[in-house]
Amino acid sequence: MTSYDFDFLKKSRLLRSQRNVTNKILTLYKQADWPDLAVNLRKAEESLIDLLYQVEHLDLTYFRQGFKQASLSQKLDHFRSQGFYPYKIMDLFYDIKRLGNQAAHPGTEISAEQARKALAAYHDLLVFIVNTYEGQRAEYASSVIQQEFIHHQADWYRPRDNQLQVSKVEESQRKIDKVSHWWNGKTMTIIKWILIVILLLLIAHFFSTH
Repeated sequence: MTSYDFDFLKKSRLLRSQRNVTNKILTLYKQADWPDLAVNLRKAEESLIDLLYQVEHLDLTYFRQGFKQASLSQKLDHFRSQGFYPYKIMDLFYDIKRLGNQAAHPGTEISAEQARKALAAYHDLLVFIVNTYEGQRAEYASSVIQQEFIHHQADWYRPRDNQLQVSKVEESQRKIDKVSHWWNGKTMTIIKWILIVILLLLIAHFFSTH
């Protein structure tokens, strides 16, 4: 049975609430309880997406029926539409959701391979979060995702437009403050007084010659 390293959660403050959930999931995996594992992975994903809506400051009033009443599919679709997560990461969300939905139907069989892939997807979602928001360097279970992360780190996570806009405004304000500070500094005070004296001398000269 393939095992995955979740030790990076010990250093995460953001995902503190996921530790107990993850321990339960790993226990189910060791017990080979595939249906219950799939259902619990989906539940863990639901709490995870709710957390990410808060982290990204998304509008919780977007859903007419209210955020709590919105389905996981609706939340994921809206989250994906923001366009700031890589496609491969968003695919992991949907993979877990599909298997969880499948396991919720009585009499449906879940294979060991399906369970392994779902656990790997959950692992890589958490890795993406700690790496993106907390600056960790945890490795992905998927070698494909790991390589893409290594080679495309610069645009692996794209902030929302309003976040970029806020950054631009803050940068502009810093430049304005810097110029204002320079103009109001001691050096500029001396220069201003020199210019005033020169102007007064020019005025005096003008009146003395007329």
